[in-house]
Amino acid sequence: MINPFRDDLPDATMITTASAARVQEMSVAGELRQRGWDSLQVRAQDPSVSHWPLWWQDFVEDSGSDDGQFAWTWCDYAYIVYGPGRQIVNTVALPVSMVIEPPGTLLCSDGVISRQAFGRANHDPVACSGVAVLPDLIEAEQANPGS
Repeated sequence: MINPFRDDLPDATMITTASAARVQEMSVAGELRQRGWDSLQVRAQDPSVSHWPLWWQDFVEDSGSDDGQFAWTWCDYAYIVYGPGRQIVNTVALPVSMVIEPPGTLLCSDGVISRQAFGRANHDPVACSGVAVLPDLIEAEQANPGS
């Protein structure tokens, strides 16, 4: 029977199959070859995703209980009260949110949750700097140069 209060998932290192073990045994590292030209510096494109303000975003959705367990804890029961309460407060205080992040403010998210006030993992979005060009614009320019 499933017990939602105990994390009974196997450790990721314990999961394997006979065929995967056989392939790992047969694999041999190839020899290291040097190319005949100088190395180049490669930079990744800006991975940010632009979006409008997220006035109802909740940090608990981003971080969960931060205990690394796939099981119910006291945090889940506390969120039963906290979650709807936060939604009500955000709806009532919407004008305050609109002053802090007005409608039309372009925010960028890179997918990395940052530590903010009181050491909590908080929201990801920050105001876009305006100097970063988003990847889809770079690709469109490369596909249609001069247009």
